[in-house]
Amino acid sequence: AAAPAQAPDLAGLSDQLERLAQLLAASNMAALPAFDKLERLGSPAHQGALDALGQAIRALDFGAGRELCTALQRALAEAA
Repeated sequence: AAAPAQAPDLAGLSDQLERLAQLLAASNMAALPAFDKLERLGSPAHQGALDALGQAIRALDFGAGRELCTALQRALAEAA
């Protein structure tokens, strides 16, 4: 039998989102590399939300990034 497709690491994604949310709340520039790491863990189902989050972070709009991060955390919790 074929191995199932690799499922996204939702626990890892959730952990990285929590770390990112803390960095964004503190307006910490470490949010940029933290997002890059998060983006590599992302699942196709959340790509739109990740794209919007990335745009906010790269524009250094950490307030909007925090809101998007929180929304993505909620979406992940509902999907779990």
